[in-house]
Amino acid sequence: MVGAILGMIWQSIIFPLAYIPLRQYAGGYHALTPRLCYGLSTLLIAVSLFLIRCEMSLRFVILGTFICAAVVWVKVPVESKNKKLSEAEHRAFRKTARRIVIFESALIFVLEFSAYDSAAQCVLIAIMMTSVLLFFPDTINKE
Repeated sequence: MVGAILGMIWQSIIFPLAYIPLRQYAGGYHALTPRLCYGLSTLLIAVSLFLIRCEMSLRFVILGTFICAAVVWVKVPVESKNKKLSEAEHRAFRKTARRIVIFESALIFVLEFSAYDSAAQCVLIAIMMTSVLLFFPDTINKE
């Protein structure tokens, strides 16, 4: 609905296609209640679509991809209070998240250099949002 309201239907489809698989394996902040999850998810989508709408230079896309992908590479997976991982799960999630971020980073460059820069920005913002959320459990969800 947020995408329809903002007139960004296709962007609101591409963004979660990149965001959800990476976020699922990367981890990071998880809301404590379903209501808070819904509210924060809606806010995240609205902010993401706003950022996608902003014009990004090629330099920003390249630098942003490298920095955010590096953050994901180093930090994954990040557990939260609501999602603890066994050692085997930790290894498997790390491997999968790293594969996804490599694939999505490569996809950004393919899309950017194929004149589909708006689609590239959707994938970049998905990686950016994931990388930001990897920092929050360390401070918010401490027991």
